[in-house]
Amino acid sequence: MKRSKMAILLVFAVVGITALSLSGCAYNVFGTLAPSNVPVSQTGYKVLGPTSGGSCTDIFIGIPLGESSVRAAVKQAISKVSGANALINITVNNTVTNYYIVQTYCVEVHGTAIRK
Repeated sequence: MKRSKMAILLVFAVVGITALSLSGCAYNVFGTLAPSNVPVSQTGYKVLGPTSGGSCTDIFIGIPLGESSVRAAVKQAISKVSGANALINITVNNTVTNYYIVQTYCVEVHGTAIRK
């Protein structure tokens, strides 16, 4: 009888720890907007089309395991469009997802690729 109670407690403990470690939450921070990533005159550039890029890193117990930056996301977005060397009409979204002791921090950039 004592052994079955211990088995039940062990099952509940394993299920509880598993549920806790798999649970998480995410939130987005919106609102950063920029006309361009470099100075651009009203004329003198060619619009190449919409693009986007992203940069993510994991944070383990408060220690970043990489770097997530707007600069890296912009660079990736520009590299996706042949001949592009800048972005205009930029929006930046930040997303943080929490998993018990690990967080994932991502920066996503959307804009219009141009060639100056």
